Amino acid sequence: MNLKSGINRNYIKNVINKTAALILSLFFIIGMMTGCDTDISGTGNAGETQNESSASGINDGSGAGSIGRPKTEFPAEPMDTAEVHFIDVGQGDSTLIIANDEAMLIDCGDNDKGMSVRRYLEKQGIEELEYVIGTHPDADHIGGMDVVLYNFYCDKVIMPDCEAETETYDDVIKTMQNKSYRITYPQVGDTYTLGSGSFTIIAPNRDDYIDRNDYSVGIIFDYGGTSFAFTGDAEDAEADIVENGIDLSADVFKAGHHGSKTSSGKALLDAINPRYTVISCGAGNKYEHPHNEALERFAERSIKVYRTDAQGTVIAYTDGINITWECEKSVADMQNTVTKVQDGDTAQSSGNTDQIQNPVQVSSSYILNTNTKKYHLPYCGSVKQISVKNKEESSLTAAELEAQGYEPCRNCLK
Repeated sequence: MNLKSGINRNYIKNVINKTAALILSLFFIIGMMTGCDTDISGTGNAGETQNESSASGINDGSGAGSIGRPKTEFPAEPMDTAEVHFIDVGQGDSTLIIANDEAMLIDCGDNDKGMSVRRYLEKQGIEELEYVIGTHPDADHIGGMDVVLYNFYCDKVIMPDCEAETETYDDVIKTMQNKSYRITYPQVGDTYTLGSGSFTIIAPNRDDYIDRNDYSVGIIFDYGGTSFAFTGDAEDAEADIVENGIDLSADVFKAGHHGSKTSSGKALLDAINPRYTVISCGAGNKYEHPHNEALERFAERSIKVYRTDAQGTVIAYTDGINITWECEKSVADMQNTVTKVQDGDTAQSSGNTDQIQNPVQVSSSYILNTNTKKYHLPYCGSVKQISVKNKEESSLTAAELEAQGYEPCRNCLK
């Protein structure tokens, strides 16, 4: 190397470095004088949390997008089919959304479901996830999240600013640190793209909730003219969702808090006005989800109900105009028989002519014991013990049955 040229290059490099340092110092001083927060690097260290926000337009996956939900429109022709998989993880939540070869996952089930969710994703051909949303730090939502984060590349991890002093939560954070992932905090109104679709953050709307459930990340996924709403386990926070000014209308609503009576309230259902709801819960769970009060609210609005405890994994397919359904198990046969709803239960989205054929009815019927005057849900263990002569199926509501002297079963209904 020519010594002189090397010295000249070093001299020039030193001048450039000093000039850059001077400019950065001036920016810092100006920021201090104006009271502005200045992030010189624009990045954080591995394992740090980051709040990414921008108003430059709908996000392409690198950051948050425009404030407010984009207007949904029906395409002139059917789009490539997008899929929404409500995965059966027992008493927990996990939803996979696939659009144009891009995928996102909302929750990952409980601690013992991580491997099951991993295998399900692999079966669908998923190698990486554009987004992973941990709605809130309860085990039945993020228990399997460490397995997912470890085994799949995840471009963006969205979680609320809510921690839990649990081993489950610590496992998730440690895995994120090991994989150099950072938390992106949700900002209500931010919109992200997923293939030809997009989703908008609708919750949480405050940072002072008492119950962790109310910190749940809520989103609405739009694909063409069809929409899917998710509110996690939000309960009291539903009022804030309704009042945040975002259009909440959607065709499909994933029932809040596994069909709890304290979620899926009237105001929220009126704002969403869904055609369908999907309840994710475990058969015979100790919480007795779904509660009769929630089922009643769905029935009052003629909302068709799908349930993972009765039908296993439930999949919705949308081409931006129509929504079709596929269930792992039929309601009539609860013996783990795989059945596909291929020809029926097809419906135009909101605002279009109804074209429903052979819809699956789940929550609108009860099994009666005419001898004991008790009514049960179809999957209740006590149903098998009812003699044929005393067993009847009824489509009456709980209130109508109680008016006739029937009482709810203490095992499957509160």
